[in-house]
Amino acid sequence: VFAHNDNIIDIDIQNAIIGAYMFDYSSELLRITIPECVTEVRTHAFANCPKLYDFELNNEVIGEYMFFNDVAIGSEGALVAVPQNIKTIGYAAFGGCSSITKMKLPFVGNKKFVSNGFDALFGYIFGHNVNSNMNAITQTFEGAGIVEVNNDVEYPLNGASLTSQLDTNYTFYIPRGLIEIYDDTTIGESAFMNVNTVNSITLPTMLTTINNKAFANCVELDSISIPSLVTSIGAYAFKNCNTMTRITYHNNNINRVNEGTFYDCRSLYEFYNGDTEMSSIVLSSTREIEDYAFYNLISENVESITVHESVEKIGYAAFGGAINITSITLPFAGNSEYEALSEKTLFGYIFGSVEANLYTQRNYIEYAQTVQNGNTYYIPLGLDTITLTNTECIGEYTFTNLIYVDTIDLPNNLNRILDNAFENCIELDSITIPKS
Repeated sequence: VFAHNDNIIDIDIQNAIIGAYMFDYSSELLRITIPECVTEVRTHAFANCPKLYDFELNNEVIGEYMFFNDVAIGSEGALVAVPQNIKTIGYAAFGGCSSITKMKLPFVGNKKFVSNGFDALFGYIFGHNVNSNMNAITQTFEGAGIVEVNNDVEYPLNGASLTSQLDTNYTFYIPRGLIEIYDDTTIGESAFMNVNTVNSITLPTMLTTINNKAFANCVELDSISIPSLVTSIGAYAFKNCNTMTRITYHNNNINRVNEGTFYDCRSLYEFYNGDTEMSSIVLSSTREIEDYAFYNLISENVESITVHESVEKIGYAAFGGAINITSITLPFAGNSEYEALSEKTLFGYIFGSVEANLYTQRNYIEYAQTVQNGNTYYIPLGLDTITLTNTECIGEYTFTNLIYVDTIDLPNNLNRILDNAFENCIELDSITIPKS
C-alpha cells in the first residue's frame, strides 16, 4: 500500500494487521512504533527501508523478513534490543541488517523453548539470503535436545520425533561485525554453533541448561560466565572455542562435565567461581568428568591440573593433549577407584591412546609414548609430579613405565599397592608409604 513512498518518515499504526510489503522501500522512513494492538505482521512489512534505524515494539510478533535489508538498524554501534514482550521472531526478520554489532534477544531462533530444528538456531532470524556484507555460517542440528528455563519446560532427549531433520546443515548470513550478544537468551542445542565473529555472549540469570554444541566453533569467544542456576552443560558445548581463556561459574551445582564439553579449548586456563580462582579444574560438586572433557588443553599457562577429590569418575582422554603440564593432582589413578585390573585402572587412560594434534610451532617431542599392560598412551613428556588424594588401592601396572616421573605422592587413606604398580619408574627418586 505504501511501498516505494519517498515522503513517509514516521508512522502511527492503529490497526491489527500490517500487510505484506506494506512499507517496502520507504526510503525516508526513520522510525516505527508498533502498538500492542498489532497481532500480525506479514512478510517484508518494513523491508528495504535504508534509513530506518529505530523501532519500538509493544506487540508480540516480529514478522518474517520484517526488517530485511534495513542497513541503518544497529548503525554506529547501537544496541539492537528485542523486548521481552516479543513471543515470536519470523524467519530472516533481520536478514541483510549488516550494521548490527550488538543484540539483545529474549530467546534464540523463532520463539522460546524451541529445542529442535533450524528454527532454534541463532542464524534463523537472519536467514539464508546471500549477502556479501554478511558473514556466512553453517549450523548443524543433530537431534532433539533439552531446553529447561525457570524449571518450566523440558523437552525430550535425542531421537524424539524429528528424524527428518537430523544431521542437516543450514547456512545463514549473519552481520559480519556482530561481536556481542546480550542476555535474555535461552540456549538450545547448537544454538550459537559456528557464530564465529562474536567475542562476548552474556547468558540470562534464569538459565538452567546449556545444551549439546551450544557454542561449538565460536572461535572468537574469549570467555564465558555460567549463571548460578545452570546445572547441566551439554556434550561438546564449547568445542573448538579455541580463543576462550576463562570460564567463570557462579554456583556449585554442576555434577558432571560432559563428553568433550571443553574439547580443543586450546587457550583455556582460567577457572573461577565468582571472583575466586578455583584451585581445581572442576567444581567441588562435580562427580564425573566424561571422555575428552578437556581434550587439547594446550595453553602454555596450563602447567598443572588439579581434580577435586569429590570426583568419582574420569573419562577416557579427558586430559589428552595437555602437553605443557608438569604436575597433576587426582583423587585416584585411571577412571575411578580401583576394583579390578583393566585399561581403565591405568594412569595413562585419562590421556588416551591417540596422539593429539599439536597447534604449536615446537619441533621436539611433546609426549612420552607409554606402554602400560599392553596399552599405549600418550602422556605429556614434561609431567614429573603425580599426587593422589583419595584412593585406597593402587592397582596392578598403574604407573608402569612412567620413566620421566620423579615424584608420586600417595594419599593417607591408601591401604593396598598391588603387583607391578611402579614397575620401571626409573626416575622415581623416593616414595613414602602411608601408615595406612
